[in-house]
Amino acid sequence: MEVNRYIKSIWLELIYTIATIIFLIKLADLNKILIEESTKNVFEFLAYGDGRPLWYFVYTLIFVVIGIGLSIHNFHSIRYTELDFAEIIMVIVKLLVIIILIILLIIFINNPILRAIITAGCIIMAGGYLATQG
Repeated sequence: MEVNRYIKSIWLELIYTIATIIFLIKLADLNKILIEESTKNVFEFLAYGDGRPLWYFVYTLIFVVIGIGLSIHNFHSIRYTELDFAEIIMVIVKLLVIIILIILLIIFINNPILRAIITAGCIIMAGGYLATQG
């Protein structure tokens, strides 16, 4: 009976972990392709595959926000709920897994997609600034 209670308490984090790992694998594959195509200009780079890099950036933001929400929920459960020792350990492990996944998401999106988005944003802002100074 105890096992069922623990499984019920981790199902949301388990779904998040599996979905994030699958996403990270697909993101790594996209990064390999994009690195090979890196000779293109930044706008062609971001438009690759009908804007796949931009969609992956949006999905990464969604996964990070969900991960932060799960982390806050778990932190509050430690702080405001009476838990036995096994439950505290389980919540700490869940927190560590979520934090590691968030860090991996940031690392994987940073190279090369986030860099291209930042570069494109700077180019657009510089163009807008120059257009208003005319």
